[in-house]
Amino acid sequence: MLTQLSQCVLPFIKGLPDEEANLLIAIEIEGESQKQFSEKNNIKYSTLKSRVQKSRQMLFQLFNNCCELTIDQKGNLSGFQSKGQSC
Repeated sequence: MLTQLSQCVLPFIKGLPDEEANLLIAIEIEGESQKQFSEKNNIKYSTLKSRVQKSRQMLFQLFNNCCELTIDQKGNLSGFQSKGQSC
């Protein structure tokens, strides 16, 4: 189940505006640390942390628009179901 959903992550990330997509690809997919990313891109670390949070929220909203996510009591994803064909 989670393997299925993990294959959807990159297309959803690429559905975000370029700035947010590039940020999440570098940090979440490629594993670059936030500190490294901030230094490499000349962004204040505190500003970057806020941008990461905002980008994650935007990504969650995209998922939420297309999928019904089930979260367990510990806050972990335990299931999902597509909301429609267009996703």
